[in-house]
Amino acid sequence: MAQWFHVYEMHDGIVSLVLRTFNSVFPYVEIWDPGGGDIVMLGSLQPWQTSPAVFRQSFGFTGVRSDLDSIGIHSPEALLARQLASQRTAFAIAGDGPIQSDLFPVLEYAAPARFTSASTPKCSSASMNGRASSRLRHPINSQPFTH
Repeated sequence: MAQWFHVYEMHDGIVSLVLRTFNSVFPYVEIWDPGGGDIVMLGSLQPWQTSPAVFRQSFGFTGVRSDLDSIGIHSPEALLARQLASQRTAFAIAGDGPIQSDLFPVLEYAAPARFTSASTPKCSSASMNGRASSRLRHPINSQPFTH
């Protein structure tokens, strides 16, 4: 599963809520920076292969290389530099707290209120890498999605 989310005009609590909710469904998550104040979360019920070797192999395909080149990613290393959190660290970014659900629809009310804010959350690409190492816990979220 791939899910886009913008982090601009959002406070840390909203971004963390989105990350926790995504991780409550998918125990294996990566977080990527496509640029422009957005994040892309990749999630799965099973781990997948991701490494510099996998990226180098993918760059061997003309179509992949051409598509990535068109968005300014000219090497496997440049692609890897866009990864904010790996499957081994993404679970630690958001920390403990509530998740979004039909019974607890925080996002529908809190996110629109932030549209007039110019703040950037601490979960932005500029700071996300440093947060994971200080919040490591068990990689399988103990808060299952039940709603």
